[in-house]
Amino acid sequence: MEEGSRDRSGDWSDMEIIDVFTSDAESDSETEADVLSEGDRSIAALAKAKPASISRERSLKRQSDQKNDVERKRSRVAKGSSTVVHITPEQRVREFPGESLVADGKKLVCKACHMEVAVKKSIIADHIKSTRHGRGMTEMENQSAKQELLMESWRAYQKRHDLAGTGLTEAVSGEETLHRIEVLVGFLKAGIPLAKIDYIRPLLKGVTTNLTDSSHLRSLLPFVLEEEKKQVSCDLKEADHLSVIFDGTTYLGEAMAVVVRYVDSNWAIQQRLVSFSVLSKSLSGEQLAREIISCLCTELRIQPDRLVSFIRDGAAVNGAALRFVKDLMFPRALDITCFSHTLNNVGRHFATPTLDRFAQLWVALFAFSSATRVSWKDTTGLSIKTHSKTRWWSLWEMLEQAQQHFPIIRDFVADLDSSPTTRGNILEMLDDPATCQTLELELAITIDVGKPLVQKTYLLEGDGILSPSTYQHMQEALTAVQVNDYPLTRETADRLGANDAAFAAAVMCADPARQYFQRKFNHQDSPLCQLVKVFKAARFLCPVQAVRLHLDGPKVDELRTVPALDDDVLVAGLKQELPAYLVAAEDAQEEDDLLLWWKVQTKLPLWQKAAKIILALVPSSAAVERVFSLLEAATSTRQCSTLTDHLEAAIMIQYNRGRKALL
Repeated sequence: MEEGSRDRSGDWSDMEIIDVFTSDAESDSETEADVLSEGDRSIAALAKAKPASISRERSLKRQSDQKNDVERKRSRVAKGSSTVVHITPEQRVREFPGESLVADGKKLVCKACHMEVAVKKSIIADHIKSTRHGRGMTEMENQSAKQELLMESWRAYQKRHDLAGTGLTEAVSGEETLHRIEVLVGFLKAGIPLAKIDYIRPLLKGVTTNLTDSSHLRSLLPFVLEEEKKQVSCDLKEADHLSVIFDGTTYLGEAMAVVVRYVDSNWAIQQRLVSFSVLSKSLSGEQLAREIISCLCTELRIQPDRLVSFIRDGAAVNGAALRFVKDLMFPRALDITCFSHTLNNVGRHFATPTLDRFAQLWVALFAFSSATRVSWKDTTGLSIKTHSKTRWWSLWEMLEQAQQHFPIIRDFVADLDSSPTTRGNILEMLDDPATCQTLELELAITIDVGKPLVQKTYLLEGDGILSPSTYQHMQEALTAVQVNDYPLTRETADRLGANDAAFAAAVMCADPARQYFQRKFNHQDSPLCQLVKVFKAARFLCPVQAVRLHLDGPKVDELRTVPALDDDVLVAGLKQELPAYLVAAEDAQEEDDLLLWWKVQTKLPLWQKAAKIILALVPSSAAVERVFSLLEAATSTRQCSTLTDHLEAAIMIQYNRGRKALL
């Protein structure tokens, strides 16, 4: 074949491509322009593709001088130890019994400190005297006691189940079993598929233990799940009073979760996922009530006087289930409907037809094209906000981002190559002056009125101390939606030269949302209005607010809005302790840790009891929503056949990771 010609398929051969882009080594005197043909120069002159922003070089973290000094010291220790060639690690282990030293080949390893130690005797002696070694030995003793209890549970589990042929009992030492459980729990906690274990087994083996494959480790899942539930049940013994948060999701068919919230004996807020189940289909109210009662009464043995409240969203099935549960087992429990869900529904009541059409197109533009998302980040320097169909505030965040970059949106959309129909519809809206003006004004009023709603939604969805501040948050939201102050809308109208009628029309778009808010939170017959009164009384358990509000006997009676506090003897006792409470509260500061403040008020036992009840309340069911977020992160289309015990163990361990792990 002649130089520069093509083969029969019309493609360039590999050698020809190399010849195009490289100079002939034997013709050093010739320039590249001389070697390449005219066609080849055209190929070389083609424009290079612009790399995405995520293709930048990764920056390397540099060690600090202090760490370098430590490394140099360690290297000097290692050099000093290399001269003692006639002393073996095994000899040093025998010379220093009971110090957690083990021989790993030619190395001497301290298991308590997880580090290699030189075999020189003086260095070992110094290491044993060190604070780090003492702390490591203490932790190891505690761990050893924990492991012994776990092994007792494992031996009992073996007696109850036939494990022959599973590879879990044959010639496996207790230490190896513990190591397998530790690895399994670690993978579950990190949300890593267990099949990955097979690829890194050499890295996961212990100093004196080996690791089996993932199929054998899966056989340990029922035991790990049983121990997790046992630990949760043990944790709940610290709960004098608790609240229950429950909900379901249609992800993976129908999944139901129950979370318990309480203040423990050390005055720390705790939340535990106590039940997670995957069902074949959606539950009726009666079926859901049966599942809740089975969990709380049969498995956890929670007495009615300990349960303060149920928190749920406004779904009809949840309301029906709770009526069954209260009638049968927990009649004095407070029914709290999620404030955050209601605020989310307020956002859905904006009457903005033009903006709704744009929002639909804007979401679709990014939903199905990763290239569009990358292009947006390259253009603005920001990732596009994510959107959830069930969370109005996520749409509001997308629209706020669009409003901030509205001047560049038209050019951005016009330059895209993907989604031609969606692009065309957006450009049609932006190119029509009247439609574009209406769009900008509706966008501005949505940002103005929606901002306080989104801010309060975030504040009410936390896991911390919420009940004493909930009333203030709701009053601020109410004030924000009532006050006729729309700075962004006014600025947009002035910039566009819109008349007063156009401005008034934009303001009216928010009226249905304002009316819905008033109807839900400010109408005397609304259940949420009664809950607002509960959280109004909850302010009295904050010492700073108790002083500011001039707490007195009649105001103490407002605590009766919480059924668990509606007790004549208890209220009388609270009034009796009230003077001492107010004296102690005089020294309280806004920045004080409320839990720590109550922990030391041992002279106010009845107010401490009331504080634990109030602090167990929460105005949002977001705690259980986080369970479903973990579920979505833990599963994919390739894991849809994951068995229930695997899912339940993984989700429970991940959610309950705030406390000490199983191992």
